[in-house]
Amino acid sequence: MDAYGPSWADGDAEDALASFLLARLDEDEAAARAATQGGWRADGEDIVLVSDDPHWNGTCIANASGYDGDHIARHDPVRVLREVAAKRAILRDYQDCAEAAEYAGEIMRAARDAYARSLMHLSAAWIGHADYRQEWAPGAAD
Repeated sequence: MDAYGPSWADGDAEDALASFLLARLDEDEAAARAATQGGWRADGEDIVLVSDDPHWNGTCIANASGYDGDHIARHDPVRVLREVAAKRAILRDYQDCAEAAEYAGEIMRAARDAYARSLMHLSAAWIGHADYRQEWAPGAAD
């Protein structure tokens, strides 16, 4: 990485990484929308639905115990959808800054660097994905 981001971070490479990240967010959103809606919580070995509707509140939707149950419950569809929305907002904000940098010259190159680095860090959750490129990894050698 130089003072202004990774050596691969030209406009086309950033677009490819942003597209990769947005596709993974689309997959997360689709999976969350397909799952049992509502909040989830661990209750012993059960993952139960948290609902305002007393008919559904406490309904067992999966079985897992200990840390596995806690982890599953923490990643309920409500949280995943909020996380997807937050990551998309971060990307939009940085993309706006990166686009402004193209017109503002050297002063705004730091914004482009921040955008490229954000893409790298946000996409690192999918390092094992078949479409992930190793040059996108945070800290990858230039």
